[in-house]
Amino acid sequence: MDHTIKTLEPFQLLEPQECRHIIGLAGDQGLAQGTMAMGQDHTIRSSSVAWLDLEPEPYYDIFKTVEGYTIDWIYTPLQISRYQEDQFYDWHVDTLSSRRSSQRCLTLTCCLQPAADAVLRVGNRVFDLALGEAVIFPSDTLHRADAPSQGERWALTIWGMKHNKREAPAPEKPLAVNAEKGTASACGSTN
Repeated sequence: MDHTIKTLEPFQLLEPQECRHIIGLAGDQGLAQGTMAMGQDHTIRSSSVAWLDLEPEPYYDIFKTVEGYTIDWIYTPLQISRYQEDQFYDWHVDTLSSRRSSQRCLTLTCCLQPAADAVLRVGNRVFDLALGEAVIFPSDTLHRADAPSQGERWALTIWGMKHNKREAPAPEKPLAVNAEKGTASACGSTN
């Protein structure tokens, strides 16, 4: 990409045939019930996931263009999520324990297949992403994936990672980011 990407501004990432190919790979591999860092909780997450070893380099190049952020690497494997009717992922953040050597800094979500009413909510913003469209946001921002009222929504999620600084302890709780005002996050600033 030869331009700067801003957080919370959708952009076209994949072509329709690329979306179908990724869905096919996930289907061939098989999906499992999605979990969270603290385990499985169907009241928070009811979607299914597959983890694919796709080449991360093209996505790293995209993350490098995000205004106000620097990442060190891309988490692999990449996550593919399937949301069937009434399946969702309730409000959560993507950051993990501060005791790890690296932290999720930016989250990229790309719609591989849209479905009715299956919107992505990030802070107080609502995104009804089209086929192949993506949005990047700070990983410590509260977000949720609403359930489709019919059909299936498929999504690709990629995390841009940042090494934790060893000289200063990380905060016990992730910093909440105001999606509208653009306050500081643990990995950068959304000016």
